[in-house]
Amino acid sequence: MQPLKLELRGFSGIQSGRGKGNISLDFTGLKEQNEMVALVGPNGAGKTTIMDNLHPYRVMPSRATNPTPGSFSYHDHIENGTGGKTLIWSHCGVIYKTDISLKMSGKTKKQEAFLYVVDGEKLTPYVNQSGQPSDGKLEIYDQCIEEILGSPELFFSTQFSSQGKKALSSMKVSEIKDILIGILGGEKIKKIAEKANEVVKLLKTQLNGLQLQAHPYHAVSTKGQDLKDQQAKIDSDIDHKEAQLIEANSNIEAAVKKLGVAQANLSQNESMNNQRSSLINRMESFKAQGAKDLQQLKDAQLKNSQQALLRLSEIDQSLARENSTKKSIETSLSEAKKLVADFDHYKSLVDSQANLESKSKLLSSKLEQLKEQVKPLTELRAQAVELSKLLATTTADGKSIASAIDLIKQTSELVTQVPCAGMDIQGKCKLLSNAIHAQSQIPVKENEKKLLVNRYKVTLVQSESISQRINQLIAYEQEFLSVNAEYSDIQVALTRANSASQYLQQIEAAMLMIPQYENKLIEISRNLIELGVSKSELAKQIQDFEIQSNNELNSLKNQLNSNYAEMKSDLDKLPPLCDENSIEDATNLVDDLKRFHKSLVDQLNDLKNQKFGIHTELEKVRAANQFLASLDLKLKAINFEISNWTLLAKAFGNDGIIALSIDDAGPEIAKYANRLLTKCYGGRFQVRLDTQKQSATGLTKETFQIMVEDTVRNRSTEVSLMSGGEKVWVNECVVRAFSLYMTQSTGVDCETLFSDESDGPLDPERKRQYLTMKREVLKIGGYKREYLITQTPELWEMADHIIDVTKS
Repeated sequence: MQPLKLELRGFSGIQSGRGKGNISLDFTGLKEQNEMVALVGPNGAGKTTIMDNLHPYRVMPSRATNPTPGSFSYHDHIENGTGGKTLIWSHCGVIYKTDISLKMSGKTKKQEAFLYVVDGEKLTPYVNQSGQPSDGKLEIYDQCIEEILGSPELFFSTQFSSQGKKALSSMKVSEIKDILIGILGGEKIKKIAEKANEVVKLLKTQLNGLQLQAHPYHAVSTKGQDLKDQQAKIDSDIDHKEAQLIEANSNIEAAVKKLGVAQANLSQNESMNNQRSSLINRMESFKAQGAKDLQQLKDAQLKNSQQALLRLSEIDQSLARENSTKKSIETSLSEAKKLVADFDHYKSLVDSQANLESKSKLLSSKLEQLKEQVKPLTELRAQAVELSKLLATTTADGKSIASAIDLIKQTSELVTQVPCAGMDIQGKCKLLSNAIHAQSQIPVKENEKKLLVNRYKVTLVQSESISQRINQLIAYEQEFLSVNAEYSDIQVALTRANSASQYLQQIEAAMLMIPQYENKLIEISRNLIELGVSKSELAKQIQDFEIQSNNELNSLKNQLNSNYAEMKSDLDKLPPLCDENSIEDATNLVDDLKRFHKSLVDQLNDLKNQKFGIHTELEKVRAANQFLASLDLKLKAINFEISNWTLLAKAFGNDGIIALSIDDAGPEIAKYANRLLTKCYGGRFQVRLDTQKQSATGLTKETFQIMVEDTVRNRSTEVSLMSGGEKVWVNECVVRAFSLYMTQSTGVDCETLFSDESDGPLDPERKRQYLTMKREVLKIGGYKREYLITQTPELWEMADHIIDVTKS
């Protein structure tokens, strides 16, 4: 796409900066060799407004957060409610005309957009692939532009660098993936995936219909297990009730017999009651006396045990005191022996103090002498760095003048080659006039080149002289470092010697205390042995006493239990008493058991009726299961088709063929980026595009990281972590690499590039290299031209043509 003519009407960016309602620019006069065209003018002159409209898309990219027509409104950027844009442009040999009109009345906003094919003076509305002509409707216009130039996201990501454009390093993976899909022509593949997804939706609709049809049968089918469980429970209840009936008959017979026994025993109650009362009184009296005897024995044993334990506690306290004293003395003895063991070491340190002080004075004096000798090194090294920079700048300027001289000489040779030379019309020939002017500039440029050569030689001599002086002083610097290290070691040794004299006094005191500590330990060991013997004897006495006490208690308990058991046995042998109520209770029990028997019979009949009803419901469940089985075959067939079409949609979606294509494109795009970096900035930076990475769990996931290898610093880092200027280099090279890859691999003819103040963070030298990179992009990609806006005058001069927007 190449802009040919541009007319803007009512734009606030032109009105506020220029005080004009309309502006027109004609680019048809640009020559073929005008590859780099700079739009210049002061801030606020409308440069960005012009650049934002040098394309047919309905968006001003520097004013839009998302460069698509749907996220941008022209009405926010026009004055007095009316405006418009007319752009004549060409693409692949065809000339088009874009005409956008804007009107705003109150809250009503109207916009129309037309696209024409230009054939001489004839304008024909463009007809899109669906057969719809461009009739002013915005949706149709946008479709027409995308058919010719592709999506706006792709255009503004690869061909158009607007102000504030989002850097690749700050984009999300999904955003970069959409750009790569556009570059790789993945839209056609995505359409196949979309059609497959539509088939899946239709199949799912059919599946949902069958599933809804099955719902009432599922409700019946799910009752099957509950009904079987209920049937099993009723069968179990029937068995249980029948067993209860047998038991109830047996209980009735036993109750009748018990009633007869109660009636026979009623006359014997008075005799049995007297015997029972006598035995119970004897048992209570015996139990009370036995408890009293046991408590007296326990009290006596407890008193003796407490006295023995008190004595044992006193012995343990004495042992603890002696052990604590022993441990304290052993610690003091160990510390004293350690001090005495270091006596020779500290004595030698004290003896060496005088020799160390002598060496310290000698080395200090020598360090002062060496310090004066190496003092000029810092200033000389700074001078060497400045001269090196001056040499590099002079070399770059020389190359630039040499290129200019070659171009002037080529132009001046036209003096003898133009057909009008020597004719009357030669005074009117602009080409001959340019050639004559170029011929007069040759001596001027040659003189500039000679001055640069002389300056380079003088600077080189100065640089070599300083390098020789630096090399002479380096030996003194090395000696200074060596002597300084030795001086530091001696200072450490002197510090240790000064501290050693204090330790000698402590060691002498420790020598006197060692015999006293050893004698005290012997005395404590003797006391510990005696206390240990006493403790063992007392413990043996306590153990013997506990055994004797337990034997006495057990003997008494056994005697009491034996006597009590005899009396209890006599009591149990007496027949039970029978009171007058027992006859009535036995009669009531017989009546209750007969009523319970009748209730069981009724419950059993009810359970059998329920069993018949459940059998009928189970027949309905069997019929529902047969229907669901036939329906399940249909559902499985549809699910199989859904699985196949879903697999096809995934294969042609973003995670299938497109993802593989992106992985293949990464190395090629990096190759173009590295070629640009090498051409413009040497081999310092090398780019690698990582499209996959491993997560912490070991799984592979999609990503897009721009990794930069810095050969000077010998490290690899993400571009987002680089400095502002370096980030601009790499980001712009990768963006242009995207464009180059699209041009070379897909055959899309981009023709023209656009950039608006994308060199801001760079220093002057890097800006010149940045422009060299741009020319290399034009060369590799076969682009015809790039329009750029920059605030750097040096870059204006390096452009092939300058358009001053203030003169339009």
